Parts: sequence; C-alpha cells; structure tokens
Amino acid sequence: MQRVMPFIDALKKASNLNENQAKTLAYYCIMTWSDKPRIRPLIDLHGESGSGKNTIMRQVKPWCNGSKWINARNKTAAQIRDDLANTTTAFVEEADKTKEPKLCENWYQQRYDETGKDISYRKQELNGKGRSISKPVICNHYGYTFLHSQNPFESIELDRRIIRITLFKDENRPYTITDGLPNAILYQIANQIDWNVTIPQPVSNSAWDVWIPLMRVALYLRDGDFLAYAIDQITLKKEEDGLTKVFEPKGIVLSEIAVPYLEAIEKGKSHIAVTAVRQLLKNRGYDYTERQIVKAAKELGFGVAYPHNKAHIKVEGEQVLREIATKAGVGSDLFTNPDATA
Repeated sequence: MQRVMPFIDALKKASNLNENQAKTLAYYCIMTWSDKPRIRPLIDLHGESGSGKNTIMRQVKPWCNGSKWINARNKTAAQIRDDLANTTTAFVEEADKTKEPKLCENWYQQRYDETGKDISYRKQELNGKGRSISKPVICNHYGYTFLHSQNPFESIELDRRIIRITLFKDENRPYTITDGLPNAILYQIANQIDWNVTIPQPVSNSAWDVWIPLMRVALYLRDGDFLAYAIDQITLKKEEDGLTKVFEPKGIVLSEIAVPYLEAIEKGKSHIAVTAVRQLLKNRGYDYTERQIVKAAKELGFGVAYPHNKAHIKVEGEQVLREIATKAGVGSDLFTNPDATA
C-alpha cells in the first residue's frame, strides 16, 4: 500500500478528490498496465469549468500505459473512432462536446466490450490524385478510457460501464501537479495482481462489474477501506437503479437467464419459463414484465418459444450462451460468476 500512497497524495493535491476517489483513479492507472482484466470500466470526470478535471487528467496521464490525449470537441463519430483505435489509454477532453454524441458513445462502449477488440470498417482517404477512396481498415479498440465532461454521461448504453467522479470547484486552493512519480511502480503492481481472484459478492446489481477489477487491486494492496467504499458505491447504485431505472436491462436479464440456462443444459431441458426468470429478477428488486424480459432476451440473441401460449427461453447449448455472453461484453466471466453481467 505504501508504494501507491505517493500517487494518491499527488491526486489530492491536484484536485478536490477525497481519499477514496483518489484511490479509484490510482488503482485505475494500475489496471492500464495489464490486459488481463476482462472488464474495463470507463472513468467519467465531470464538473463545472475550473473544478480540476483537466489537471487530474494531466496528472495521471504519465502514470498510464500507452496514453493518448484526445480533444473531442466538435468531432464526428468517425473521427473519435480513428482517435481511439489502437490506443491503450485514452484521455478524452470535452467528451460531451462532440457533433454526434450518441454515435461517439458507441465507440467508448466498444472499449469496454469484449467484442470491441477487433473492429473492421471502411475509411475514407485521399489517393495520390487527391480523389477520395474507401479503404478497408482493421483496428483494435481494446483499452482504458478517461472521459472529461461538464455533463455526466447518463445514457443507458454506457451507464453499466462507467465510474463517475463528480468534481466541485474550490476557489480557495490551488491545484498542483506532482512530477517525478515513476509509472514503473504501477506496472510492477499490475503484474503481481491476480485478476481472476474471487471476491465475495454481498450484493448483485449493474454496478458490480465496473468495480470488481478495482476491488481486485485493493484486495492485493490489502486496502479494506476501499473495498468497503466500493461495496457502498455498488449498494448506492442499486438504490439509484430502483428509483431512476437508469441501468442496462439486457445485462440484468442475461445474468438471471444464465444460471437456469446452465442448469437446464445439465438436466436436458429445452426451455426456461420466462415466469421463472421474472421471479428471479423480482428477488433482486427488479420488477420487469414478461414482455420486457422477452424483448431483452431477443435483443441479446436468445430464441423464444411459446408452448401452450406461455413465453419460454430456448435452451440451445452452452456455446450459444457463451456467444451471447461474449457479445454482451462479459465473455467467460459469466461461467465463473453468473452475476457478473449486472
């Protein structure tokens, strides 16, 4: 823990971050030095102008692996896509000031999702004669992402993937950047962490997956205070979900289909009753209608049948479930911790 304290103290000098917020950013920097975490949450630093967002990003940029600064103001989704491609750690300034914010959010989402590792598309370029040509491109969109915004991203698509840090302006103190802290320390720590270690899960909701990799850093550093803080944030997120309904229903539905789906495979069953899935969701505090569950299941890629006019999820084999889980951005994590999707 002592190896990381200089980085945490530097962040507190660079901003109005409290201890646990500073740890969140320091532990995230450690994460960037490993490609083993299957879940790569986005950090959203948001607050009014002058609250220290820019200073924080400049402080942590040299601590991260393969960092690149991107100014997103007035950029199109295609420009954001090209800026993010093949970048390990992206620092996106003015992330909420793009020309096509919803389309741009899709590219931030790709950096979280397992399916975003290799993206193929056609890019417009000028040939030697100055004519526009369409050129096939394959890019890697794996990476970690810091978003700098005045208005927090509240989209359903990104909500499950973001850790938000709200900054408040303090006119009575200067913000200072500390130089000379070697990122080699963070690299060494990242390579000593067990990124698959199991952490007891007292609650289950849509925030768990974004906090679990940071909790694994804290577990390695024996930082019980941060582990308790993370659990508090997860619990708070569940309360917010219940009040605002701002979460990703598909992820939650997938998490409650997965367990009975695997059990059905073992028992040779061909269907799972949607009524049973609905009851599992109710047990977690999510009151979805059968129609909502069926809609989410179809969007995920499950087959739906209606024997005796009652909706059932088709059980088509473990490989189908794996493909759906991978597409949803959780991959094989689903099979070691079915609740990891939500």
